[in-house]
Amino acid sequence: MTISDTIENCFSSKEIIIDVARNFEKEPNVFALVVSDVINAGKGYSLLHENYKNRKITLLLHQKNDTLDISLVIKDTADTINIKNLKYDKTHFDNFLKVGTTDQRIAFVLTTGKEPSGAITLLPIHQMLSPILLDKYSIV
Repeated sequence: MTISDTIENCFSSKEIIIDVARNFEKEPNVFALVVSDVINAGKGYSLLHENYKNRKITLLLHQKNDTLDISLVIKDTADTINIKNLKYDKTHFDNFLKVGTTDQRIAFVLTTGKEPSGAITLLPIHQMLSPILLDKYSIV
């Protein structure tokens, strides 16, 4: 099993939260993967961080009827991490497409969900590791 396969297996999720930055010249948009198995997801994120943090990563988005598939493609190795059938807010997705550009950086983080205030609750792993920044995105 490859590193990307191991990471993919750690990221079992059913939802992604898309948070559009208010000022994307100062802060990136956020794609937050909602996870229920915090321990396993944390291991996967640590592996992602350790092996791919300083590499160019493209986010591929495949919009289906009611779900979104995402792929993280590492440019120099062509390693791919696929996460499929994610529920998402279509309005937030449409806003993301309207305000951003395809070469705008995106923060990829893990979450357990949103607080009542609307803030994204990051996993404790983010206290030790910075967000993975994706270099660009593409719709497939």
